[in-house]
Amino acid sequence: MKQRKIAISLAVVGAIAAPFVTGTWEMMPRSFTPLSAEEEKTLTAYMEKTKSCQTLKYDEHMYCEVFQKPKLADGGDFQFSAPKYWALNLATALAGFVVVFGLAYLLPAIARRYWRWLNT
Repeated sequence: MKQRKIAISLAVVGAIAAPFVTGTWEMMPRSFTPLSAEEEKTLTAYMEKTKSCQTLKYDEHMYCEVFQKPKLADGGDFQFSAPKYWALNLATALAGFVVVFGLAYLLPAIARRYWRWLNT
């Protein structure tokens, strides 16, 4: 098989594996959306009414503790950004392809050249 075909095959595997190796496959890219004045006012009133989530039933209490309280404390909400996620994974896959192709295609040629040079 030609060296180029082997390099391309390895590079495709490298491109597929790159997002998993770097961890970009997880849905991490998020963007912060600040609360509007109206949302902040509504959340503050809700927290006062429920005594900071203490007067709620268990399931409502958990929802309030996990979603409402942090939103009010942080002054906004973190939301998943799909375009950012896909762009990050595409860039990682492309970089993985280029790096693996470069290593698989160029390193053997360089090694052969310098091996001959060392043996003369």
